[in-house]
Amino acid sequence: ALLGILCLALVPLTLNRLHTFSSPLLLWDDAEKLVRGKPDAIGVERIYYNRGTELGKLQRYEAALADFNKAIAIHPFDDLYGNRATAYYFLGRYREALGDYDLAIELNQTNPNAYQGRALAYRALGDFSAAEKDFQRSCALGLCQQE
Repeated sequence: ALLGILCLALVPLTLNRLHTFSSPLLLWDDAEKLVRGKPDAIGVERIYYNRGTELGKLQRYEAALADFNKAIAIHPFDDLYGNRATAYYFLGRYREALGDYDLAIELNQTNPNAYQGRALAYRALGDFSAAEKDFQRSCALGLCQQE
């Protein structure tokens, strides 16, 4: 009887955990709760980066920017700047996107995604010459898709 009561008590906890694992965003939300207010914990920036990335996939760019900003304040790296630049791009904030793509390239000159993203931002601003140069550089690094 005691075992049965214990099992019934654990059912809500189990369902909650299953719900958390049903979506990458929910998983990163759960991880963020564990590190909230602990910016010195190892890997915290990756939690904000990953959650920001998932928010971007859901086209929630303002929320993604907030997470990318938190991650950058802790420990910036090239893909982080690149993803924040992409969020800026989709919000139509092309100049800010260019600045972040520049930072991503400064940190890693072999990242083809940063060159392609910067090319798209240049193209959106009407600078087709700069866009073509970055598309060529991206292609030379192995990413030859032009959107």
